Amino acid sequence: MLRKLIQFRPLGSNRYFNWLKIVVQVALLWGISAATNAVANIVHSPIPGSIIGFVALFLLLKFKVIKLSWVEKGGDFLLSNLLLFFIPAAVGIVQYGHMVRVDGVRLVGLILISIVMVMGWTGFLAERLAKRQHRIQTASLDADVASASAQRVASLQKSLSPQLGDSHRPVESSRQGASHRESARPMVGREAE
Repeated sequence: MLRKLIQFRPLGSNRYFNWLKIVVQVALLWGISAATNAVANIVHSPIPGSIIGFVALFLLLKFKVIKLSWVEKGGDFLLSNLLLFFIPAAVGIVQYGHMVRVDGVRLVGLILISIVMVMGWTGFLAERLAKRQHRIQTASLDADVASASAQRVASLQKSLSPQLGDSHRPVESSRQGASHRESARPMVGREAE
């Protein structure tokens, strides 16, 4: 009875396993971020550690050092809760009220310009990638249809060839067929003269 009330699930259950997987994957992403931030600080790089981390993660995925399945659920979790990460930054603006009063218009202008640029480039790249994916899928589909059509024609020819025997010959073009029919027709009336 108590088990039913608290809906006890063993540790190996799917729900707990998924959460554990997300925690481990987020920890792996955080570890890559921390390592690249440390490298950026040690080297005194003008490029932020987070950008170096993006590049490092991309290269690790590209060269299959890390499998996508190792970070996919953790990345999806972080993206789905992305708005929560902006709350501290929004609250932190309160500390800089004097700066907002002096440079507020320029800051809003800068924010609007950056939003338009990010949205424009994101839309442009998404459209290009979608067109590319569509071309790849269409080419694959066309190849499959052509292959299936060729197989169907070959099977029809095989099935019809015993029925047609030696009398099978290519179909004449419409012009040749028309002249052949005219010569085979008996001449009547004025045509005979």
